[in-house]
Amino acid sequence: METLWNELLKQIKSISNDIYLSINTPAGFSELQLLEETVGVKLPKAFSGYLSTMNGQKNTEENTRNRNTEIPLLGFKEALIKSTCADLRQKFSLARKKIAEILADFKIF
Repeated sequence: METLWNELLKQIKSISNDIYLSINTPAGFSELQLLEETVGVKLPKAFSGYLSTMNGQKNTEENTRNRNTEIPLLGFKEALIKSTCADLRQKFSLARKKIAEILADFKIF
């Protein structure tokens, strides 16, 4: 699978060196392990191969190509932040429900 990602990197470089230079450095083993621990599942081989080859892209806003702003490729940090935010949203939602139950028991509402 990493060969596929390396081939994709070569294609990106041949199309635009600016885009190629915006690709992040590969995610290391410890970063992948942290992401797996945070999400609570083993990453699919294709996604871990992608992260260990390209690891997303810096937000360049593509100003030099006179195009609409493009969304950069997802990397380790963005995946970690998104999974952590989703987990926090779920915890806040559960806490809010619990507080509402407690307040209902006291007939405050």
